[in-house]
Amino acid sequence: MELAKWKINKDISHSSIKNFSSILLVFIIVLFGAFQVFVSVHKYLNLEATTMDLGYAEQTLWEISHGNWWAFSSVFQTPAFAVDGSLWLYPLAYGFRYLGRTYFLFVVQALGTGIAAWGLYRIGNLRGLSRWQSMFVSVTFLLYPAIIGGSQFDFHPDFIALPLIIWAYYYYRAHNPSLYYILLLSAILAKNVVLISIGGWGIGLILWEHRVKDGIIAIFLSIFTLVIEFKWLLPTYFPGANESLVLSLYGYLGHNFWGIITGIFRHFSDVLKHLSHDGVYAFLIFGPVLAFVFLGSASVMAMLSLFIFNAISSFAAQQAINDQYQVILSGWVFLALIEALLRFKPRRNLVIFATFVSTMFLEVMFISVVIVPLMTIHNNYVAQVKQALSQIPMSNVIYTQNHLGLWAYRYPVVGIATDQAPGRLVDTLPTLWDEASKKKNVPTAIIARSPVRPYLANVIYQAIHNGYHITYHQDHLFILKGIRRFSVPNPSPDAWGWEPMNGSWAVPLWTQNVTQGTINWRKYYVEIPRGKPGSIIENLFFIMYPGYYQITLTTFFSSASKESVGCFQVGNHREMLISSGSSSVKFSVRRVEIMPLSILTNGRYGFDISNIFIHYHPLAAH
Repeated sequence: MELAKWKINKDISHSSIKNFSSILLVFIIVLFGAFQVFVSVHKYLNLEATTMDLGYAEQTLWEISHGNWWAFSSVFQTPAFAVDGSLWLYPLAYGFRYLGRTYFLFVVQALGTGIAAWGLYRIGNLRGLSRWQSMFVSVTFLLYPAIIGGSQFDFHPDFIALPLIIWAYYYYRAHNPSLYYILLLSAILAKNVVLISIGGWGIGLILWEHRVKDGIIAIFLSIFTLVIEFKWLLPTYFPGANESLVLSLYGYLGHNFWGIITGIFRHFSDVLKHLSHDGVYAFLIFGPVLAFVFLGSASVMAMLSLFIFNAISSFAAQQAINDQYQVILSGWVFLALIEALLRFKPRRNLVIFATFVSTMFLEVMFISVVIVPLMTIHNNYVAQVKQALSQIPMSNVIYTQNHLGLWAYRYPVVGIATDQAPGRLVDTLPTLWDEASKKKNVPTAIIARSPVRPYLANVIYQAIHNGYHITYHQDHLFILKGIRRFSVPNPSPDAWGWEPMNGSWAVPLWTQNVTQGTINWRKYYVEIPRGKPGSIIENLFFIMYPGYYQITLTTFFSSASKESVGCFQVGNHREMLISSGSSSVKFSVRRVEIMPLSILTNGRYGFDISNIFIHYHPLAAH
């Protein structure tokens, strides 16, 4: 009798220990989810989120929830479906409208992460890991830097696809084909890039596990859906959608979808050269799990297919872990890790502990370098932006900066300055005008917060000379309103289109970070007082291309004296005294350089400064 009681108590104790692991994991998931939401909300409320990602999602979800299912995004100049191939945006739209707007999206991402982590726990149990081993794998997944790196970067449907892939894998291993295919298709409909990994998964099933039938079905599903989407659906119903984006990312391989696919083989040496420069990216993905993932089975090819897809892109963000591109890849990394752990039965605990420690170490580094600096940013700029927008009618075209436009998602036509991503995602101001009206002039509001980049500064200069005027200003935020259309310059060919590529262009100095002086908003001058020597403008950076430059500063003196009132300098070239209505410096550039421009006052006289004019003549071609 006593022996029976002892056995019962032992079983209860053992069961309690097992249950404690799952309870502890749920607690950690909730805690991490709260951290995810906190980081995202903090960025959102301190103007650190972006229009190109969060603002696009807000605009399209708002349109869908109000009956416009086509949901054309003026930010990306394409309908919503063509951006990510996600049908999940449609049910999400109503949650966005009625359940907290943007905050709802952050909660969805946290839920997606938590459901994925729980799925990994269940998969570990199913595949023979103990509950504690499975729990540590799931916690390691939560600590994986690419997870918080992806969730802190606005909102993306990758966090919907992630748990769907993991639970599809679970039901495949649980021999439930119905739920497996339902979840697999749901993941594909959440984010089209999933198709790349599904094809790899099929290859892995054939090569590693000799499941030829299942592998062929997965490969067929991947190729068939890719063909349907990129050869019929997008060209027929979304012509030109994202074509410039795809070509700018993979254009060195080919000039269309199939050209890029075949280009991987025709230009294989270029692909290898590209991959040879991706050592840091490989470390960021495989380093936290100590490369044990390569000892997995079918998931290894799915993981590698997405890794290579990102690695061969010419878009540097696809090789970074502080954006969405690694989220789905992260799921396959941990599925491959669980498969690899099956090979380490005698030393499994040691391998799990090692990956946990290395991942936690890199997570601490990532949070210290990336997340903590974001958390130290506190300002009241959002209130200013909301107040400024309240003065703009909904019929206006909104043209603004990347960190401001997401607060204007209810406006039908919103765009951001081309200096954010030239030739990739965003079209110029004339495109927005044509979207609003092909022929008529359209009321337009340019909203900016100084300092602005040279490209947008030149657009503002052109706007003022076409009758636009400031209707609102507070601190560094201002609104320029007008009706007339005007020509917009082409962006420079650098990675971010930092400045115009015209022969002559201008930067109104009141749009920059003025360290001394006051802005005359009526005359568009910076008024420099007498008696306080020092810097006026510090480190206004220009990208100088090979050629000849003349840079001219325009000034207005309040004194008849011809003495110098200060000086300005470009790069390491000699200082030019400011002693007349305009002062110029001439120089030549032999290679691409980044040069700072600085303006100083000697404090002897009061004077005004207005614009910097840049005149550029490229070197003659040989």
